[in-house]
Amino acid sequence: GTAGGVQKPVWEEPGSEDRGGEDLFAFRASAPESPRTLLRKELARVREQRDAQDREVASAEASANAHDASLGALRRALSQEQGELAQSEERRSQLVLLLDNIVAECEATKTRIARLAPEQRRVREDAWVVTKL
Repeated sequence: GTAGGVQKPVWEEPGSEDRGGEDLFAFRASAPESPRTLLRKELARVREQRDAQDREVASAEASANAHDASLGALRRALSQEQGELAQSEERRSQLVLLLDNIVAECEATKTRIARLAPEQRRVREDAWVVTKL
């Protein structure tokens, strides 16, 4: 009740004296939480939320680091492949040049054979004539 406009605690109201100390504990248990308790609960909730976010960030960072490591390995492999490809291309180029030289020598040999063919026929004919003598 109120006395002179001031709210009295329930245990000071008339008729509450005979309730004993246990009613006081029951009252406190059912009473609204104090601002300090509410702040503590809110602080605990915020801390838990922060810790959960910290764990999520740590997990994301670990994942990003793993991806960075994989990317680095892929870049190194690609660089090695490009180096091997460049060597392979250089070797191919050398082989093409060698093949071109062989083809040119073959053509020159064919030309020489063609040039020598009439003389070879004459030599054969001469040899045949000599055998008939």
